[in-house]
This record gives sequence, C-alpha cells and structure tokens, in this order.
Amino acid sequence: MVSYNQAVDMVKAFMKDACSFMRLNSDDIGLQMVASLPPAFGFIPQFATIDSNSNTLIISDELINECRKKNGFTQLRSEVYEKVRMLYLLHHPEQIRGEDIMMSALAYSSALLLLNGIRLPKVVEGTQ
Repeated sequence: MVSYNQAVDMVKAFMKDACSFMRLNSDDIGLQMVASLPPAFGFIPQFATIDSNSNTLIISDELINECRKKNGFTQLRSEVYEKVRMLYLLHHPEQIRGEDIMMSALAYSSALLLLNGIRLPKVVEGTQ
C-alpha cells in the first residue's frame, strides 16, 4: 500500500503536471491537507477545494486514505487537475471565453487523464 506521504507526493506531482500545460509554476500554488471538508451546498460530499485568496489547493485526508485503500488514484488525480484549472481560470478570467469555470475544469481534467493514462508519477517506488 502507498504510504500517506507518498500519496501527498503524488498530489504534488499531479499539481506540477497540471501546471505544466498552462505554463504555471506549481510552487506558486499552496497545498493544504485537512482531515475532512464540509459538504458543498450543505449536502454534496466534497473531497477537494480551493482557496483562491491564498492560491491554495485543499485536499481532504478522506480522499487520500480512500485512494490508498483502493490503491487507485484516478479520483485524486482528477480532483487535483480540476482544482488547479479552476485556480488558473480565477486568476486569468480572460481565458474563460464564455465557458463555465467548472465545465472548463472538468474538460481539462478529462483531457489530461486521457493524455496520461493510468501512469502514476515516479514518487512511488516501482511505478512507471
């Protein structure tokens, strides 16, 4: 099983990957891990969010631990790609071009997932 620290390293690698296609420096985006996040709109489970004021991606330990338990990291990767795209669009509204931010983030995440397939970053020994 992937350790918690290795999973956090994967999050950082996913952030770097997402940023590279938008010519962003992943070091400019903060990362905060929290035990859990409150439901969105009071009832929708939420495992990742952003703080646009501090340019921070916030990931719940619930998501990290669920991915570790399943040994499957696609949901984590997708959340990171989406949230990085949302941060980018919030700071570069001229790039929205009439699109909805959430739809653009979902499309961006889907495109990167297709480009990268199921490969994991090399932060976990034995992965390709």
